[in-house]
Amino acid sequence: MSGAPLWLRLTVGAASRLAPERTARLAHRVFRRPAIARRFDRGQRAMLTEAEVLLKGAEEIFAETPSGRLRALRFPGEPGAPLTLLLHAWTADSRAMAAFTPPLREAGHALLIPDLPAHGRSEGRETDAPASARAVAALLESLGAKPDFFLAHSFGGGVAGLLALNGIAPRRFACIASPSTLRAVTDDFAAAFALHPRCKAAFERLTETEAGMSLDALDGLLIWPEKPTQILLLHAPDDAEIAYREAERLATLPNARLHPLPGLGHRDVLWREESVSAAVRFLLSA
Repeated sequence: MSGAPLWLRLTVGAASRLAPERTARLAHRVFRRPAIARRFDRGQRAMLTEAEVLLKGAEEIFAETPSGRLRALRFPGEPGAPLTLLLHAWTADSRAMAAFTPPLREAGHALLIPDLPAHGRSEGRETDAPASARAVAALLESLGAKPDFFLAHSFGGGVAGLLALNGIAPRRFACIASPSTLRAVTDDFAAAFALHPRCKAAFERLTETEAGMSLDALDGLLIWPEKPTQILLLHAPDDAEIAYREAERLATLPNARLHPLPGLGHRDVLWREESVSAAVRFLLSA
């Protein structure tokens, strides 16, 4: 959410001192609207153009979900092929995961790449990790599919955790630059908007009510130890959006290991050979 305009952050921060309860409702709407923070520079637009080439030939499918109509791209693979679910970050869409598709397809994997709710060509204006996980679960159910592997970036890692919490756990999970807890995300949001403590508390209550769970329930250290999943954590120490300490925290899990990616940042990491090859190697070595 650091990508929200400065004027909006200053306005919400000032209002949180004058009317904390009312401002909490506004902050919660801002928190759940990816379009507010969506910005693409020239380099990112060029990569999205390249992504459309890499994704050419994918089957476009749609599924009705609790968040509305969800759009996804699918490369079916041969009968019996392992299925990899790719989950993009906040403000992104399925194109963000395109660089991983050629090597996975060449290895014989079937691929499913949804546009999460309120992203890409999927319906909706608002979402969060629990709502997105429910939508992806509905997509999988409509296809009669259960992924063998997850490959997720940032916000997508939280969605992956909630899928696992609800019984959809893969054999292997390549997790790129993801937060370790929902509370870490809400704390960063509150800090970016300088929310008054009373407003922050009300904002957190609204977030928990909408999510149908406590902030502390979505914690990788609680979700993954009991799952039959091996986890590779790929994270740049210089990541300016999701702190490296989040990966270090998850790396304390007995079924996880950390692969640092110095100098690759938060978004470009998806297009660099070092990260793509490390993630693909990990999934293919299962």
